[in-house]
Amino acid sequence: ILAYSSNACKNINKTANDGEDVKIGSKVVLKKSVYNKGKIVQSSFGIVTSIYNDTATVDFDGKLVKVDIDNLELGYAITTLSAQGSSWDYVLFADGTSPKVFRMADVYVGITRARIGCKVIKKLK
Repeated sequence: ILAYSSNACKNINKTANDGEDVKIGSKVVLKKSVYNKGKIVQSSFGIVTSIYNDTATVDFDGKLVKVDIDNLELGYAITTLSAQGSSWDYVLFADGTSPKVFRMADVYVGITRARIGCKVIKKLK
């Protein structure tokens, strides 16, 4: 899911994670690169497999890595700015999350991240 603002992403992420912060089973994104069993780069997506104190074990494409929980944020939705340079087969773009000044460039980035298909959800007033 792509959205224009970080506030929209936070709301979508919280809803998608049953109103909770990072927990076992959460889809997360790495805030800063880590060097644990090789380099895992910033903005990598993973799934939390366990949590002990302030450390989460995250599955990054089959590689289990221990990460400080403060270096993770929920990754169900990200901003169009964060998505630049990335692509996915399918994208769900949450339009209507931008400020009153409509930013065509953000819509372009959101829609063009999809290789196969994109659905646009518009908030109706």
